[in-house]
Amino acid sequence: MTSLTPGVLRTPVLRLLALACALLLVALLAGCGGSDDEGGASDDAAAATRTVKDFAGNAVEVPTKPQRVVVVNDELTDDALALGVKPVAISKGQGQDGPPRYLADRVAGVPIVGDVNQPDLDKVLDADPDLIIVSYDFPEGPLAGQVAKLRKIAPTFVASDPAKDEWKSTLRQVGVALNREAQAKDWLARYEQRTAQVGRSLGKHAGAEVTIARWNPDGPTFMHAGTFASTVVADLGLKRPKNQRTEGQGHGESLSLEALGELEADWIFLSSLTADGDDAKALEQGVGSKAFKQLDAVKAGHVSQVDGSVWGAAGGALASDVLIADVQKALGGGATR
Repeated sequence: MTSLTPGVLRTPVLRLLALACALLLVALLAGCGGSDDEGGASDDAAAATRTVKDFAGNAVEVPTKPQRVVVVNDELTDDALALGVKPVAISKGQGQDGPPRYLADRVAGVPIVGDVNQPDLDKVLDADPDLIIVSYDFPEGPLAGQVAKLRKIAPTFVASDPAKDEWKSTLRQVGVALNREAQAKDWLARYEQRTAQVGRSLGKHAGAEVTIARWNPDGPTFMHAGTFASTVVADLGLKRPKNQRTEGQGHGESLSLEALGELEADWIFLSSLTADGDDAKALEQGVGSKAFKQLDAVKAGHVSQVDGSVWGAAGGALASDVLIADVQKALGGGATR
């Protein structure tokens, strides 16, 4: 038998090993190439944008799938959460040091970027947004140009105007900004079904007249017919006293104790914008006054103290859930969830 030297064995073995290594290297390179392609596609998807028109009529190029949304308005924060998007930063609630009380649990730990009327631009920048949603633009005055400044940070979408605002249309606008128009449409359809059902469930109290009042340090004031709370109670089939059917947003002049009769109704819903401080103290003193106790609704036990960050503010989708539950609790409507 012919003997083979170690050198003869090594040569073909080395060749086979070299071929195997070459094939493995090709496979690894192909794998890396595929990963790069997929990563590129993912990056492209994350960077994809679309052009939409905001409430102010501006054409805004926004992310198709925004990941880091900053919201400068408590109503818009409410709507974003209702549509399944948790902002990375928000403004304070109206009259609050932090978020609206009814949203506190949902936005626990979310940074505050300042007041709705004047956000802290440095804090907005620190939040690294890919989309900013604001309530309105200031055409003049000390806050003019805020939106222009925000646009230097990230695409900025104007979703409403307080002088013309209607909370349902605002929800739709937030849906446009977030590419969640379908979710907004579905939410409003469920809202219509719920308010109709709750309205029917109120029984003998269906169609009752209700006062919606907010107590300030200088006295109570009732909310105008165009406010958020007024529109929700109207959708429930409830009415406002004739003297309170004033058009517009916001509220009327504060009433003196001698004029508390203007609050008279079948039911009275009272709130203060803040849970403590001067507003809350004024509410406590007011409901304890002799003049207030003389109202027929008070004598009948038809007074409900409610959250002013819901009933006395701009509202929103989630706020409407709270308000409807308050009406059910007070007037005895059956649960519908």
